[in-house]
Amino acid sequence: RGGYQGPAATILGSAAAGIQALIEATREIRAGTAKGMLEASAWGPFAEMYLNYLARRGWLADPGDDPGTALRPFDATARGTIPGEAGVAFLLESLETAEARGAEILAEVVGGETRFSPAGAGDDLATRAEVISASVPEDLPLDAIAVGGTGVPEMDRLESLAWVEALGAQRAGDAAWITTTASNGYTGPTSAPLSLLAGLLAAREGTLPPLPNLTAPDPEGGPIRPRSKPEPATIRGLAVSSFSFEGYHAALSLRPWSAAGE
Repeated sequence: RGGYQGPAATILGSAAAGIQALIEATREIRAGTAKGMLEASAWGPFAEMYLNYLARRGWLADPGDDPGTALRPFDATARGTIPGEAGVAFLLESLETAEARGAEILAEVVGGETRFSPAGAGDDLATRAEVISASVPEDLPLDAIAVGGTGVPEMDRLESLAWVEALGAQRAGDAAWITTTASNGYTGPTSAPLSLLAGLLAAREGTLPPLPNLTAPDPEGGPIRPRSKPEPATIRGLAVSSFSFEGYHAALSLRPWSAAGE
């Protein structure tokens, strides 16, 4: 219907699929097989089999909790996840194509990496850290880290510790963390792209969004600073991670266009 031509792919990386698709789209453009790629991820998790899977693993939040505060990613009181439904899309283009049509450029992709860890949802901290290290240039001033966040304590702990393992506690702790999961629910492959979009908009507006339901960060996790309200910020570098229950991992880094200059 849209008249699209050229490369097309459906990425089957579970919760990492949205970031994996962004990496694939970037590779196609840089390889010269496309001038622009439309990347989209969507999630409709309300299938009985999937909900039963989460329940059997003990990953669902307590059904008796207040729905507005039951999902608490990276918080010490987190007790499980709440599935949410969402979709998000990005248009990636070569610079000359974007400039020719007068597009508002949000950011430049500067790194990306994806891998599968046979350990799955087990202790695969090393693999997650390797994915982050391979995707974030050492000279990128990393002012913000976007994360999916699940509300499942052990999963969020691994995600935050992977950033510490990859970048060091100082660099990871100096960055502002961004996640939208507490507001939207855990939206699988769309969770990390939504957080990435929030980070890009924060860079454009110069304002960080709050972190709902995060008041006491998990003491066993990474150094995430709570934000109860929007805060002013200058974001010169932004990275995002997406780690799935099944062991598919992806990370991407970007330089907001306001910081990219020529």
